[in-house]
Amino acid sequence: MPETSCCPDCESAQIYNTSAHTMHDRVSEYNWKCRECGHKFDAPQSREAKNPLGQDDPTAPPNGTVAAKLDEMDPDDLGGAA
Repeated sequence: MPETSCCPDCESAQIYNTSAHTMHDRVSEYNWKCRECGHKFDAPQSREAKNPLGQDDPTAPPNGTVAAKLDEMDPDDLGGAA
């Protein structure tokens, strides 16, 4: 899977560069901020990208759906004609 930049504290990919949002006369010691936890840091960390649903297996059905529950069940427990 591809890599993505993230917060070194909580590993959220919801980060932004604060130097692009500050006034020129104000210098910040931190260049990045996390939208999730508010942590400020010098440089982002890298981690393996997650799929949009946050699951490890991108081919799996979305969590909490009927499809996901059926996928987890034993076929013998589902019944029906064979």
